Amino acid sequence: MTSPNLPAALVAHFTARVDATGRAALKAAQARASALYRDGGHSRDAVPDAIAALAYALVRMPATYAASVRAFDLVAAQAPDFAPSTCLDLGSGTGSATLAASAVWPMLKAATLVEPNPALSALAGESMGRTATATTVVAADVRQPLSAIDAADLVVMSYVLAEQPERDVAALVMRIAALALGMIIVVEPGTPAGYARILTARAALAAAGFDILAPCPHASACPLGAGDWCHFSVRLQRSAAHLALKDADVPFEDERFGFVAATRPGLGSRASARLIRAPDIEKGFADLALCTSDGLQTRRVRRRDKADYKRAKSLVWGDAV
Repeated sequence: MTSPNLPAALVAHFTARVDATGRAALKAAQARASALYRDGGHSRDAVPDAIAALAYALVRMPATYAASVRAFDLVAAQAPDFAPSTCLDLGSGTGSATLAASAVWPMLKAATLVEPNPALSALAGESMGRTATATTVVAADVRQPLSAIDAADLVVMSYVLAEQPERDVAALVMRIAALALGMIIVVEPGTPAGYARILTARAALAAAGFDILAPCPHASACPLGAGDWCHFSVRLQRSAAHLALKDADVPFEDERFGFVAATRPGLGSRASARLIRAPDIEKGFADLALCTSDGLQTRRVRRRDKADYKRAKSLVWGDAV
């Protein structure tokens, strides 16, 4: 598994910027942004300048990076021959999704980041400047026509649909799907609302002629019932600045997320089953909640089946089984 934590060089860079800016200014910017988000505001309003962008990166970038890394790792396992050389990151924000893509697919040579917020674009340029991936940042809004943007092997959209009206999601996904030469991955918060948008994106991608690769082990309707939603979790470490800005004392954070990955026909193969809950490990057995090609199933692995029980104990929420 690829580390879910931000690269050490980038953390050191952010730490130096915190020292130069001062935590008081960053905490004030974070408080303003949080208030705007609680009132339904968008990043274009909540992140008006470089200080606000740095505060946002310190508080949210570690989690969005970790979620993207975990999603991309799961996808890469289903398409081991996929070796993208170009990436298009739509609504790139701080660049966390492209940074994650370059970690999971180190052969990535060039990336185009599309982001309308100049403060976030500048920070994304700083982040990607510490990688070997040649990066171009384009000031544009994904809601507008992207006719001047070149298609790429890999198209990613991370934590973007949450800021779009639900009625516009299907049309937006259909439009950007045309820019994916090989694969498109959409990552969203692991909430009921995020799940609803992932389902809409999944349907739009299937309608556009893409094969659904992950997380689903099937192309059928989602079998989860009302009140439940498909999502996963990844644990990441908090930096000192992260702890300070969030007034937190726990050194780690669990980020819940959902995703869908779709490919041009013939690229990769779906898992036969996916672990949709954390394994329930007991003294004598392990229960696995699985989504399979035959619907939802619970498999009990008993301790006496030593090899299977050992394998079950090593599984992580989201793994293919």
